Amino acid sequence: MRRFLSWAEVRSAPVVATIGITVGGLGYSFGWMALSHRGWVSVSDLWNSAGIALALAHGHWSAVYGPSSQVISPPGLEVLMSPFVALGHAAGLRSPAHGSSATLWLVVAPVAILIASTCLFALDAVARSWNISERRRTALALVASIGVVSAVMFWGHPEDCLALAFVLWAALAVERRGGAGLTRAGWLLGCGVACQPLALLAVAPVVARFGWRAVGRIIVPVLLPSLALVLPALSAAPHRAIRALVEQPYFPPAESFTPFSPLAPSLGHGLHSGGPMRLLATLAAVALGWAVCRRRHDLAVVLLTMSLAFGIRVLFETELLGFYFLPVIALCLLLASRQGWPAFGFCATAAIVCTVLGNRREHTIGLWWPAMMVATFCMLAVVAWPILSRRLPASPQGRNTTLIA
Repeated sequence: MRRFLSWAEVRSAPVVATIGITVGGLGYSFGWMALSHRGWVSVSDLWNSAGIALALAHGHWSAVYGPSSQVISPPGLEVLMSPFVALGHAAGLRSPAHGSSATLWLVVAPVAILIASTCLFALDAVARSWNISERRRTALALVASIGVVSAVMFWGHPEDCLALAFVLWAALAVERRGGAGLTRAGWLLGCGVACQPLALLAVAPVVARFGWRAVGRIIVPVLLPSLALVLPALSAAPHRAIRALVEQPYFPPAESFTPFSPLAPSLGHGLHSGGPMRLLATLAAVALGWAVCRRRHDLAVVLLTMSLAFGIRVLFETELLGFYFLPVIALCLLLASRQGWPAFGFCATAAIVCTVLGNRREHTIGLWWPAMMVATFCMLAVVAWPILSRRLPASPQGRNTTLIA
């Protein structure tokens, strides 16, 4: 108990923020939603994941990419949730199929929030490595938690938060241990990809400092977790799995439009493919990460390059949802917290603007898309200038990095 209290005291900022978003998220779910809709109406995407998690607990891998599934990535979140959902179901808690008061939400919501809160602890770990003051770390955790609770309770996607946490821990492992931390970083990145493939955008910034030889060392840990989760589902329903992972179908009326929406190929039955543009954005982001971090690879530059890669991802999306901005927002807030209160205040304001605007579904681009892009890239510009102009020193750990190529 004493050890836990000591651990929590050091991480008081994310602990307080996690308690806040848990209370606030559950209050929103059981209070506001119940009053508005006369029942515990919850996020459909998270219910979809919970249903698949329950199927996986019973060994039904064909459900991962089944006809009613919305999963288009490896089922890392669903596997992680499966024991908790199974226990709740065994205890007699009900799913939405049994009525509006779906008591299984008493398990699903807290578990999802706790999973998503991992990114707050990862952000705080980097902030502590930079010796950022407790006041600024608390502000970082509180502002970042707005995006976290939006991703979970509004959109139902805690896996994006978890993937970001793994990415940050991977970057920190290499920064602290140099080449000795590369294998650990590979497994962390692999776990991130198994939750949300956007973690692939972070591989090049983390690995580039070590040259091409490092690719051979990390390719197995980066890919193995995803393969271990996808192969059973692929063998159970190969056509549906390939369609979901490669074409990444989406239903345009349920998403917000962007200037690139007309470029999404039609798949028939009202569905479009988000895969081709995401592939192009990923290749561009990987090239950027390798080019920049091969030459400069202190932690601030690595995280800035990641934020630019995630910015490229949202810029070229053919369909846009608010939680897509979470990685950019979180990383900009982290970098700004190192630079001082004026930069942090600007980024916090822009982050709230992005979160509020992103929680709308817009089918006419108008001023909505430009406003979000301007807010996003203004954040990136504010945090990039001091780093790229070398106005901030490299972190002490970064000076001891050992190159292997």
